[in-house]
Amino acid sequence: MGFLVSFAFYCGGPVGLTWAEPEWPAERYDYVVVDQDLRAVLQQFGVNTGLRVALSDKVQGRVHGPLPSVPPREFLSNLAQEFGLDWTYDGSIIWVTAASEVQTQMLPMQGVGFEKLRVSLSSAGLLEPRFQFRPAANGDVAVVSGPPRYIAVIQQALNALAAEKVPPQQPLKHQSVVLMRGATTTRVDFP
Repeated sequence: MGFLVSFAFYCGGPVGLTWAEPEWPAERYDYVVVDQDLRAVLQQFGVNTGLRVALSDKVQGRVHGPLPSVPPREFLSNLAQEFGLDWTYDGSIIWVTAASEVQTQMLPMQGVGFEKLRVSLSSAGLLEPRFQFRPAANGDVAVVSGPPRYIAVIQQALNALAAEKVPPQQPLKHQSVVLMRGATTTRVDFP
């Protein structure tokens, strides 16, 4: 299965040209809170919307109500802005992390052209415009900044493309082994 096909399958739908978004419920999200742990609010958000949500251990805080009735994406974005969080969706799970967890990594291109990686990520809906992704070192390195899961997804995509570039194994040259059992000698040829 090719990279784009496997990532399109992984994202759970047709390949788009933007970052993958969950299938947000159409109705507004109403959640009544007076004073509640932020983690509990986000976990309940996942349960109530049917979306899978994973929280970093650094996601902490207290939510004091009332909260506005808004579409689910806006609800999550409002909490992220208020509590200094980032969220990213990898096609299966919404990953919520503290903004302080943002990292910058330089990923060696492993012989894959930067433009090929960029197009592949974009086509698979895995390139998030909120986070940095740019070439460096004459295109031999990709500079990626964002939450740990975002960087991991880009690294996985790069590894998948690099694996496609590995030449197929050369067939083994004709080899033979000589087996000796007592006075009997047998030659076994391998293709």
